[in-house]
Amino acid sequence: MPADQLIYQLPATLAPKEFKSWLEDDHVFEFEHSKDFTRIYLDTFDWRLFRSGSVLEIILEKGHYLLTWRKLGTGVILDQRTMKSLPRFASEFIAPGLQHRMRDVIGRRSLMPQISLKSDTRKLYLLDGEEKQQLRLEIRMDRVVVPNSTGYLMLPTFVYLFPYRGYRGAYQKILQRITASGGLLPAQKDPLTEAMDYLQIEPEDYNNRPEFELNPDREAIDGLKEVLEAFRVIMEKNIQGACQAEDPEYLHDFLIAARRTQCLLNRYPDVFPEEALKLIKQDFEWAEQFASPIRDLDIYLSLFDEFASRLDQAHRASLRPLYEYLRDQKAAKQWQMRTALESTRYKRLMENWKRFLDHKQALQDLPEAAGRPIREVAGIRIADLYREILSLGRELDEESSAEALVALHQTSKKLGYHLELFHSLFPKKKIAWLVEAQLSLQENLNSFHDLNLQHDALLKYRQKMQQEQRTMPVWLETMDLLVEDRESECRKARLEFPERFKKLTRKKMRKQVRSLLEDRGTRGRGTA
Repeated sequence: MPADQLIYQLPATLAPKEFKSWLEDDHVFEFEHSKDFTRIYLDTFDWRLFRSGSVLEIILEKGHYLLTWRKLGTGVILDQRTMKSLPRFASEFIAPGLQHRMRDVIGRRSLMPQISLKSDTRKLYLLDGEEKQQLRLEIRMDRVVVPNSTGYLMLPTFVYLFPYRGYRGAYQKILQRITASGGLLPAQKDPLTEAMDYLQIEPEDYNNRPEFELNPDREAIDGLKEVLEAFRVIMEKNIQGACQAEDPEYLHDFLIAARRTQCLLNRYPDVFPEEALKLIKQDFEWAEQFASPIRDLDIYLSLFDEFASRLDQAHRASLRPLYEYLRDQKAAKQWQMRTALESTRYKRLMENWKRFLDHKQALQDLPEAAGRPIREVAGIRIADLYREILSLGRELDEESSAEALVALHQTSKKLGYHLELFHSLFPKKKIAWLVEAQLSLQENLNSFHDLNLQHDALLKYRQKMQQEQRTMPVWLETMDLLVEDRESECRKARLEFPERFKKLTRKKMRKQVRSLLEDRGTRGRGTA
């Protein structure tokens, strides 16, 4: 790990040439000719690095990229290394430690150039009596590249100080000298923040799983519309990235919002005017049929490291043909999805949907439950979904089909959606038991569902590759080994299910759920 750097700002009254001359009065420096660099700040589209309090700088120098990951507002370096190409995902950082730390911050989001600078950089090296370098200074005169323009915005001149190990005394002396009266000032703002201010960039507070603090007595129609509007905005923010396939997380967030939207529309027919939403619901289903297969393929493609870990050395190389086949499948389906989601039909869907959410309808023109308190209406749905889980789960045994467990998984997911969205409507102690138990069951059902889906998909792709004559015996053998592995993992998930289900359905839990409803009122159950 290199020594930390220090960032200072040159006063407006002190020109870079004067600063250099001032330094030379008392010290011996070796100078490099000024060089022009392109400096790039990388971050995710939702600025996860910036929000975590860090900065990722990239400089193209001598045919490679110098990467510096440091803390925002300071020169404290988190990591620094050279790379042959710009990294796009955490997985592209070869060093395991850096890869894991980066993944903790950005997840599976892609990195993209957010801000570019043209940098006139002048390097100075402080020399001792034997002409050995003791520290380095860089005077950086950066110009912010204005997107879609030939113009630049000049940043304040920053001076970076790089102490060398073993020369602490020299560092302290030069630090006193350059920060003396009329000299350098500690940077008031991080250079990245300065560039963001110049470009008027204000990162929005983005969350693909927004938290809601709804008034329990609020009318159900208004409370549900607030939730649905948040999901509409998430879909809008991610649609372009999903269509362009820049990052699989765009499609992931898009689908999360779309599926929660459909769940709420289908579960509340006694709140929403059914006739007004009939075509909108159909169009949401139409859009999802194009997006869901690509999300599945994204998941399969991300699993290849795991697949490799489940195979012996002799079969790992045989995974490549399957990977390439799935990648080709994704490219074909991506084109189909993009055509659909950039179509007039999709644009009309979202225009109509926004118009519906913005429109304030009179309660007398809406179904009866629209004016009832959101706590009461949501509580009924939570209790309904809980009872559905009890009914479906009690019918399961070791001989039950995979389809029966998948059906339970779908209902459990809908209960999870409701608890995630509406838990704040209920006393924390009363709802916490249910939230914890549902999450425990959901983890088990998610595991089974994903493994079962992978098992069936591997069989399907094996058959398709045979039909297209894209196989060799060792490839088929490798896929058979993966199918067997998925079967084995499915059996393990089944064995864990009874204990997880019991935790959710014990007598105390059933009593807690019943107490969520103070007034059942008129019951109007939804579907889906």
